[in-house]
Parts: sequence; structure tokens; C-alpha cells
Amino acid sequence: MSRYFTKKITVEELADKVWSAWQKNRFYREPQCNVSGKKPIDFILNYDARISYTEVTPQVSKDLDKVDFDCENMSADTSEVWGETESGKGDAKDYVGLHTLGNGLSYLGVTAGGDWETPLFFIVYWDGENLRGYVPKDGNTWNTKNNCAFGNDEEADEAFFKQKGWKYDCNVSSKVKYDFKKIEEDLLKRIVFK
Repeated sequence: MSRYFTKKITVEELADKVWSAWQKNRFYREPQCNVSGKKPIDFILNYDARISYTEVTPQVSKDLDKVDFDCENMSADTSEVWGETESGKGDAKDYVGLHTLGNGLSYLGVTAGGDWETPLFFIVYWDGENLRGYVPKDGNTWNTKNNCAFGNDEEADEAFFKQKGWKYDCNVSSKVKYDFKKIEEDLLKRIVFK
């Protein structure tokens, strides 16, 4: 089932919306948030937000809760991407951070996961009325059978690998890598302009 966005906005406008939501959010008021003199876009791309990206609004949190993953390691900074990209499958710097797709969807791309998990990729975007969150299925690095990041359930991970015809070992992170070309296709197919 498709999701829709009804208003095309720039990445700067999206940064402003995330910034405004953060100002209403308890994480913005933490002492380590030194934001004086920074523009919203600089703050969003360089701030060590941890759980702030997933809890920027209740709706974003609800959207992202559909997949079980930890927020211990999280970044929208392209110099600090968590996880690896399959060779020839897109460069993380072209997807992590603030970007606009060919259909006009501006989004904040983030990688996240606990130390024991294979990091996954998710986005925060504006649907025309609200900030929303989405964890792409295609090309991403999570177990789509149990809706968890790899590393949370070893038995389920092993069954998923067997179904795919892949060799399983407990070091899943070395086997599963982002395919950002497929992630982009998923985003374009799943979130459409109306």
C-alpha cells in the first residue's frame, strides 16, 4: 500500500520542520545541544541526535516502531554512516542526510542500530501535513520476516538466511549490506506524490 505526500518541499524546509519539532521535544533541551549560531540544516546534519531522530514527533516514532531496532548508534552525517554498502549498489553519501528524490520527496536519511545489530536505514519526511518516518524494505538490512534488525533474534535470522539461500553465521553484519539503488526504488514506489 502506498503512502502519499501532498506537498513538495526543499531540504531546507524539511530541516526547518524537523528543527521546529525538536524545539518542542525534550531532546532539544538537553545541555549537550549547543545550537547557538547554527542554521537548522547544519544542526540536523551534524547533531549527535541518538534517539531524537526516531522520536522527533509521536507520528515518526509510531511509523518507525513497525521495525524493532535500537538507536544506540545513529547518524544522518555522511561521514559517520553505520553499516556497509554493497559495491556498486549506491554510495551512502547520496542517501544519508538531506536529499530530494526525482519525484520531489525531500527526506532525512538516517542509519541506526545497536552494537549487537546490523544497522538499518530509515527516513524522516514531510507528507504535506506531518513529519513521518519510513523504514524501506527493499535493499535494506533488516529481517523482514520478524520485523527486527538482524542481531535481535539469531534463530529468526538463521531461518531468513536459509530461505534466501544464503550461508548463515552469527556475524550477520559482514554478510548483509545496504543496496541503496533498491532502497531508492522502494522509496519511489512506496511514497508517491498526490
